[in-house]
Formats: sequence, C-alpha cells, structure tokens
Amino acid sequence: MIIKYIIICIRLQTFSNDTKRLLYESPKTTPTSLDHRIEFITFLKSCIMKQLVNRVQLIGNLGKDPELTNTPTGKQVLKLSLATNESYKDAKGEFVTQTSWHNLVAWGPLAERMATRLHKGEKIAVAGKLNHRQWEDKNGERKYMTEIIVQDYMDFASRKENTGKDSENLPF
Repeated sequence: MIIKYIIICIRLQTFSNDTKRLLYESPKTTPTSLDHRIEFITFLKSCIMKQLVNRVQLIGNLGKDPELTNTPTGKQVLKLSLATNESYKDAKGEFVTQTSWHNLVAWGPLAERMATRLHKGEKIAVAGKLNHRQWEDKNGERKYMTEIIVQDYMDFASRKENTGKDSENLPF
C-alpha cells in the first residue's frame, strides 16, 4: 500500500513539474493557483479511476480444495471456488442468508503459493479482475463463464494454527 502512495506521489510530482513548466512557458496564459488546483484535481481523479477499473474484492470461504494444474505450455494454473454470504431481513422480519459462488483462477507463482497454503472451508480475501470467456462444447453449444483472475489474496487463518503453542507469548 505504501508503494502505491509513493508511486502516486512521484507521478504527481512529475505532473506538477510538467504543468508548471507548460503554464509558465506559455506566453498566452498566466498561471493562477486555480489553474493548478483544477489540473491537480483532474490528474488525481484520473489516477484514482485507473486503479478502480475492473477491480474486484471479495471475502468468503473456499468451497473446495484448490486444484493446481499445468497448462500445455508449462504455466501453473489454480482453480478455486469461493462462497460469499449476504444476510438481510426479509418482509417477515426473519434473517435470510444468500450465498453466491464465484470461480477464481490464479496463475504462476501465486497459484503455487495458494495451492500449498489454502484448504476447503478457509476464509480468505481476494483481489483481482473480472474475466468473461466463451467456448463451444463437444455438442456445439456455446458456453459462457465469468471468473475472477486473482492478483492478490490474504487468508484469515488464526496465528495459533500457523505458529503453534508459543503464539500466546508473541507481542502481536
């Protein structure tokens, strides 16, 4: 997260220098603080929006153990299913839980890391992007699938499970 802020600051510094240079060197316009503010806000909005395009973040439980396979070209691919739950009160005032299932796909070293650390039923958070694909099956019927290409994940396994008996003595 800190690295993202540093990159944004570097981009803002470059943008600021370019804007000042263009405004001061241009004989037609005189720069004002309002000009700088408008340009800065416009640039900041565009940076933020680029980070939000096709971004998915989910927290849920794994529906099955990860399936790690290799493609014919030798790349590792991991397939998972994630269940997310949404609870709400219906018209009668009773709590209803609605479960949605999501197909997840991870590639390369991330896939290998996830395959060794994750198991069915674990609660995880994933961040990635949506991918839609289509194909024809053996019968010639067109099939569609929406999946999430995982770019980052975090598991919520407790520290006691990961560190053993001595985890109670740790300061964190």
